[in-house]
Amino acid sequence: MSRVKLVAAILTMQTEERSALKGCQSVSSIPLSSSIERGRICFTSVRKFKGLEAKIIFLIDVSFKEFPEQDFLKRLYIGCYRGVHELHLLLEDVNQDSLEIAFEAIHLGGRLKRNKKNFENLLNAKWIVKEQYI
Repeated sequence: MSRVKLVAAILTMQTEERSALKGCQSVSSIPLSSSIERGRICFTSVRKFKGLEAKIIFLIDVSFKEFPEQDFLKRLYIGCYRGVHELHLLLEDVNQDSLEIAFEAIHLGGRLKRNKKNFENLLNAKWIVKEQYI
């Protein structure tokens, strides 16, 4: 029996019922599925996807305000390491207050100025505002 190789998965930090994609049936005309199926994008929670991987992961419903919670950090870690080639984080409510919370939670203290540019450098990432996707 050949195993289906998963190209892309959308993982929510919440449950599927509390996700921003709740009720969404497809993305760019590609159907979503809660399981791994050929020709579909897998959409599930980080908890349910634990132990699996995909070439591209979209981690959604990520809120900086939840960074101080130990369970959130564990789920974030698990979700971030599911992507083989690419990881895309879709962040909620990014503002100076939420950046302060995130920096404090990852124990950077006063070593870095707390702004988007330094967080971008820390993650080796780049900011893309959602209007660029619309």
